[in-house]
Amino acid sequence: MLKACEENSFLFQETFEPRWDDHVLRMRLQLACTSITCLGLPVRGLGLMIGIELKIDAKAVLQNCHAQGLLVNVTAGNVLRLLPSYVINRNDIDQAVGIIEKSIHQVLGSG
Repeated sequence: MLKACEENSFLFQETFEPRWDDHVLRMRLQLACTSITCLGLPVRGLGLMIGIELKIDAKAVLQNCHAQGLLVNVTAGNVLRLLPSYVINRNDIDQAVGIIEKSIHQVLGSG
């Protein structure tokens, strides 16, 4: 099987496209959060592991995100951490950023 793959160059095809979605997601989050006063440090991370430091109750934001179907977690008590799939697309990014924005505004409105 391996020999057949090598002969047909299945293993060596250069069909891989670079992933820029981590940059797109980080930029969309940064733009979405510029008007929100609850942010501490800028959006940060490595690759698709992204953290947003909040000055509000991050657990409340987490609960609102979960209620809307977005799986996130909280680290260090106030950092909302995103670990999206490697195959995330632009529509998923827009939907996730919208849920995060809405969740932050809901927490700000109730506080």
